[in-house]
Amino acid sequence: MIYNNTEQSAVMLRCAYPYGKQQTWLPTDLHKVGARLETVGIRTDVVDLNFDPLPGNLGDYDFIGIGVVGAPYIPVSRKLTQDVRERTGKSPMLGGPGVEYLTPEQFNHLYGNATQVRNDLDLSRAVKRMIPAVYGVSIANRIKSMDSERLKEYLEGEFSFFVSQGCKYACDFCAADRTRNGEKVVEKFSQAMKEDLEAITEKAVEFGIPKLTMYITSLDLFQNPRPFREALEVFAEASKRYGVKYDLRGLSRVDSFLTAMEVEKELYKVIPEAGLKVVGFGVDGTTEEVWRSQHKGNKRLSEVDGAFTLCSEVGITPEALMVMGFHDNNGVPVDNVESLRKNVDYSINRAENMGVVARPHVAKDMVPGNNGWKNPVWEKQRQQLLENPELFRNLDFVALASEITHPDEEFRRHVNDAYLDIVKALTPTGHCVTSPLMPYTGDEHQDRVSEAFNMLVPFDR
Repeated sequence: MIYNNTEQSAVMLRCAYPYGKQQTWLPTDLHKVGARLETVGIRTDVVDLNFDPLPGNLGDYDFIGIGVVGAPYIPVSRKLTQDVRERTGKSPMLGGPGVEYLTPEQFNHLYGNATQVRNDLDLSRAVKRMIPAVYGVSIANRIKSMDSERLKEYLEGEFSFFVSQGCKYACDFCAADRTRNGEKVVEKFSQAMKEDLEAITEKAVEFGIPKLTMYITSLDLFQNPRPFREALEVFAEASKRYGVKYDLRGLSRVDSFLTAMEVEKELYKVIPEAGLKVVGFGVDGTTEEVWRSQHKGNKRLSEVDGAFTLCSEVGITPEALMVMGFHDNNGVPVDNVESLRKNVDYSINRAENMGVVARPHVAKDMVPGNNGWKNPVWEKQRQQLLENPELFRNLDFVALASEITHPDEEFRRHVNDAYLDIVKALTPTGHCVTSPLMPYTGDEHQDRVSEAFNMLVPFDR
């Protein structure tokens, strides 16, 4: 790798929300990239296209990056790529979960001769400099220099706070980083993360914001119990020192949570002190057959209920993430009318009797990065997506089942009925936080209807 010490410039572009409305969410991921580039002499700006237009001096940057946070962002990122080319004559770099799992052939088909950034090595090659690891670089200076009005708006809403990458486990439908033995799971709350937290909290004090609401970016908060406890201790200490409350939420497997609470008894004390208020558990069905088909760690509903009960002891509101409508590796539905109805009844019962908040979702067995994306069974649907990339918006897990995700019409109807039954039953009581999106069909009239409806739907957190 050649290290070039000559100062250059880059701009990181955050795509506008793909469903037609403004999304207010601090782009900490792109600021992390920017901070890392700046350590090797590449001055980096971040532009959030939910608020701002493309810079007039776009062509003056040496590097132009586009963050694609998921497959539904493929349509808007393709248009943005074309806009960049037309304005500058340059091809951008594209990274993020939406593109990093595409094959080179698929990426080139969708984006032409743009640069696919799948990992840190690709990024280093693209800029011809060795980029440091994400865990060791703070965004504190970027936070401190950000436009105050915009930053205040970000901090008054929910935003993500980086603590880890990847997950030790490999549920079939999940498109997250598949890590084994903790290779990409943070084992320690780094000094850089502490500096990030302090900078953000100091700004909250300056703006008079009494509480910061954060989504902790770990796919399984409790998979490494001691490091996570130590991280919560940092939050607790900062909250006490600055007089700012934290309202934290994140995700966990049921078994990880139960094990952590057993082996790290200090969690009972530090969880409320740190402000961990919401944990979403991957329930994802109510039968052993469904769990086995997706390689879930759940064994019995009694264990799931045990996690919910334990949450009440430490002041956590449990969320039941109920992904449903699965197919097996042969493309045959695993769920059926009975299992779907059981999901509905379980979600409603636990909401009414245990205060659990339901988060129903529709399985997308074929998403770049999950096990189904490479499965030959889904070749027809994969080609449909590549031929009409607007259909990638159907891969959002809050989108209703569509013809491309659930080809069997009867199964599709049953899945959508179950999904909507949970939403209709529990939304009025505040025990459901999911807002379904209408699917896209490729039919111009229908897609206009979907676009109009989806613009009115609140963001799914």
